[in-house]
Amino acid sequence: MATLAASDGLTERQIEEDVNLPFGQIGKVLKYLSVESPAPVLKDGPHWRRTPITYQLDRARIERLTQQRGREWQEIQAYIDQNQVPEELTHPDSRPDG
Repeated sequence: MATLAASDGLTERQIEEDVNLPFGQIGKVLKYLSVESPAPVLKDGPHWRRTPITYQLDRARIERLTQQRGREWQEIQAYIDQNQVPEELTHPDSRPDG
């Protein structure tokens, strides 16, 4: 973020020269940040620009998602171990047409 703030816009390759991340990871981070609301960065043609938004990582959201993924993984493991289909997958109200 500091790299972008110190410039009038940079391409992903220009950002790569200043940060310690692989090129592909830079693109993922920028895309993630650009869909945050409000977005701390925006893409203007090939250049990424910093917006005046103060960005703070939503650690509570990350923790919720991490816990949810853990629960889902446990459900998958239980299915594999017991060879049972969870009720969430068979209950009529859970189906898209239900």
